Amino acid sequence: MNESKLWRRPVSRRTAVGAGLVAASTVTGAWWWRGSASPTTMGPLENQRAAVGERAPRFVLEEVRTGRSVSLPAHGMPALLSFSATWCLTCVAELRNLQIVQGTFRGKATIAVVDFQQTRDSVLNLIDRLNVPDVTVLLDSDGSVTRAYRVNSLPAMALIDNAGVVQELGNVFLSPEVIVERLGRVVRPQG
Repeated sequence: MNESKLWRRPVSRRTAVGAGLVAASTVTGAWWWRGSASPTTMGPLENQRAAVGERAPRFVLEEVRTGRSVSLPAHGMPALLSFSATWCLTCVAELRNLQIVQGTFRGKATIAVVDFQQTRDSVLNLIDRLNVPDVTVLLDSDGSVTRAYRVNSLPAMALIDNAGVVQELGNVFLSPEVIVERLGRVVRPQG
């Protein structure tokens, strides 16, 4: 087929609408991230920003199932924070992976999902549907924790050692093998 004819193929209305929505959400998302990260919206974390090699910003968020307050990072306990949202399909896959490895690190490390600006009902619906009973899911309703950890796209993670120092920050998808490998770097050997 002639290369010039490839560019002349008709585009379905569905494809055009989808491309338009992606473009609009990208522009809106970029504008929102830039505008929402202003110091006036950061609340109690306004002067804290996560950086590799520095102390992790401490925070308290509500656990979605129990409603109890969870303070992280916990003193002396390594942590893997997975920043997520119910609309992020890759985040959903990562949530399943966190469930798979949760038992391996019980009592040795904290694994928690920080759910970015979602409603309790939408998060509960997702975790019930996925059947991930062992994963701690925290509601970051105002987004201040997610911004303090410099998350600019989802999914993202922060790996914190037992001294409370950030070892890794990044936008990644974590397979069960990668989760085990990353947490293995900061979990103290038993003995």
